[in-house]
Amino acid sequence: MSNDPPTRQPQPPQGARARRFAMLGWARLAVREREGSGMNLVAAALARELASRGHTVLYLRSGMDYSLRPGMWIEHRETWNGVECHDLFNSPNLAPGNFNLHHPARQAAAPEHAALVTRWALSHRVELAFIQSFEGFGFDLVGTLKKAGVRVAVTPHNYFALCPQVDLLRDESGVCEDFEGGRACASCLWHAPPPAAHVSWRRRYQTAERLFGPHALARMKARLRHAADACRALFSTRAPLVLHDEPAGPQAAPLPQTHSPLPIAREGCVERLIENRGGDATAPGPHAARRRAGVAALSAADVVLCPGRTLMQIHAAMGVNPAVLRLTPISAPHFDDLRAAAEAAPWFNGPPWTPHTHGPLRLGYFGNCFPNKGLATLIAAIELLSPHAAARTHFVIRASGDDAPFRRRMAGRANVSFLGGYSPGQIAAAQREFDVCIFPNMGLENAPLVVLESLCAGKFLIASNLGATPEWVRHGENGLLFPAGDSRALAAAVESIVSGTAPLASPARVQQTSPVRTFQEYVQDVEGALLGVLGGAEPRATG
Repeated sequence: MSNDPPTRQPQPPQGARARRFAMLGWARLAVREREGSGMNLVAAALARELASRGHTVLYLRSGMDYSLRPGMWIEHRETWNGVECHDLFNSPNLAPGNFNLHHPARQAAAPEHAALVTRWALSHRVELAFIQSFEGFGFDLVGTLKKAGVRVAVTPHNYFALCPQVDLLRDESGVCEDFEGGRACASCLWHAPPPAAHVSWRRRYQTAERLFGPHALARMKARLRHAADACRALFSTRAPLVLHDEPAGPQAAPLPQTHSPLPIAREGCVERLIENRGGDATAPGPHAARRRAGVAALSAADVVLCPGRTLMQIHAAMGVNPAVLRLTPISAPHFDDLRAAAEAAPWFNGPPWTPHTHGPLRLGYFGNCFPNKGLATLIAAIELLSPHAAARTHFVIRASGDDAPFRRRMAGRANVSFLGGYSPGQIAAAQREFDVCIFPNMGLENAPLVVLESLCAGKFLIASNLGATPEWVRHGENGLLFPAGDSRALAAAVESIVSGTAPLASPARVQQTSPVRTFQEYVQDVEGALLGVLGGAEPRATG
């Protein structure tokens, strides 16, 4: 049975006739957050809603599908909630972007790819292409579409147009205030995987999937492993046959560097990034040229819908035409569900916890184990808590990825629980597991869903003051802010709640002081922007 929500009967948009849109991205809409995380979750909900309003919505995914058959082509994959979804095969730019870091020139321009996408758009009488991500596409696509008469809108969910690392982080450890004309990218991205190997693997694996059915190679590998196990049992007196690496037992190695706290973010790093425009983008070299191409692509778009004010300011500072930038804070359908559930709770108008509460203060972390999410900062802060605060708190950690080093470091602490990854479908229930949300991010988040979800649920937040988080978290009202990477400051914030010097606001108060929009407000804003770009122009003839 599908987990997709039931579709509504299509309704024509109020005050305007239906239009033909094509949304472009790298993740598959039907799997939503399971591929592309929050970006794809929002894009999928938006595509479904635009289709339900009577618009024709197509979707094109690029950079993920490869085949041993030579050349590039586009195939129809599926119809999902009224959206016609297509896949582009053998794109010269891989997605996600971390597989494409060694190809700045291809990212800047891929003419054959852009021409194919444009022909596809014209064949489907697309009036406006709505780019959700440039990962898997070249930046020259915007100019090619515009020359063919197709209008273009972009939602930059991150900083990929400016930075191949996506988040404007230097060496995964701090904000890149100056990319040194592109020279810093060479050392920053030295660990990036070579794309040729990934293209080769994807072509062989995905071709086998199409020829022999889903999970064909996985089943073959399972059969081989089963045969190997049978051989081990048959020849048990001999040395075991090893077909794959196996752990040699409990590891006592020190915590890996990637799981250690990152340096405290320098005060004013974002302001300096904006002031010096990120460095000299006029310098020679492929990475400086890549940034110039990204800026030119966004400037050539008809409208750029920015999810956050900080992101909009940084893009303007880097040279994107301010006239096309428009602040458009995002939302999602489950935000409304979280808000309604909180309002229906009996504790909605009272603080969720006080120092006189019998049980412990429950603090929740939602995210992953990558350095930019700041889990290492939280782990170090837990170790710094006083015995009294440690006894009065319990930390619930839901982190996808390799959390084994964190688990080892917290071993023996009764006040820390690791519950693995999560999905948006589990968020409503998970909100009952904690009183305060902790968001210790180290990157330039522009619209962190964890923050928005928690505020909609009426949860008080402890968050780092980096990126766009201060746009939603107001210190002392709906949360507490601390310097990014400062474990001592994070521990002090927790101590202040335990002692009562920083009392928790009620869920009602948190919602009142949090400027998070409903999903319908977001859709109306986006739809209005897209229709505004098209104006009263009639549909073009088939190209």
